[in-house]
Amino acid sequence: MTRHFSILLAATLLCAGWGLGRVAQAQSEVEPGQNSQARTAEMQRRGIKVYALRVKNVPPSIIAWWLDSAHQPEPALFRRADTPMTGVETGNTALPTGVERIVAIDPQNAILVFATEAGIKSIRETVEFLDQPLRQVEIEAQFVQISAEDARQLGIESPTPAPQAGLQINFLRANYAAILKKLAAQNKVKITPFPRVLAINNAQASLSNSDEMRLLVTPTLNNDDSVTLSMSTASAPKMTMQSDKPTALPLRKGIESIVNVRDGDTIVLSGSVSDIFPRLPRDLTSPPQGMILVTPRIVRRSEDARPAAPKP
Repeated sequence: MTRHFSILLAATLLCAGWGLGRVAQAQSEVEPGQNSQARTAEMQRRGIKVYALRVKNVPPSIIAWWLDSAHQPEPALFRRADTPMTGVETGNTALPTGVERIVAIDPQNAILVFATEAGIKSIRETVEFLDQPLRQVEIEAQFVQISAEDARQLGIESPTPAPQAGLQINFLRANYAAILKKLAAQNKVKITPFPRVLAINNAQASLSNSDEMRLLVTPTLNNDDSVTLSMSTASAPKMTMQSDKPTALPLRKGIESIVNVRDGDTIVLSGSVSDIFPRLPRDLTSPPQGMILVTPRIVRRSEDARPAAPKP
């Protein structure tokens, strides 16, 4: 990078309120190697400049990956675990003519765009289109060990056929929480709640309360106010000693399913405990059957409010 161009970049970013550390990082992005001066000269010859665009709603690393995945690592939010789940599409959008590359600077809520004047105009419009509030779904889940007889009190009588052998799918009645509380008071069930999480639409969320119990959920919001849930369970790798060296055991996959559920309703995936969480230590005092209860609740913004019912 020429000294003039480097100083110009630093001055531009400092004027925008960036700290010296972030300016240094941005400069290092522009001079990646021994031939940086030649590359910078070529950029200047083609009219390529460095522009800083602020974003408000979507993390810069996500926008940069959407637009220029060739130069970005996949954001941690979209990195899928070693399970058969599918999440969002990878970023494969071709950059507009006149745009060289895009660099995310998350701490400053900004992206650096290496582009011509025509290119920055085009990409600015695209960024404004993409930088919309991300829709979110709150995921509440719990794992319940229960006998088949007590499960009938929850209304689980005729399971919906599922593609995976041994897996049953049901919807719970509205009063299931009171019934579970009563059964728990009688020591007839063992309830293990997962921490609630906010999942971004079409992005995988991981719920875990131990290495042996891991639930992966990808919600997809539908136009009819329902939520499609892609779910799978797994037991995380455990360490074992092999040849006097600690070695991680491979991830053990459990059950998986894709279901459609109304906002606020509760779906139940049930089967044997060993099928759901393969590495969960067997508790002989608990029922061998298990159920995962999952309730999605759409997080609504003012613009997402349901339309008012028509007046009679």
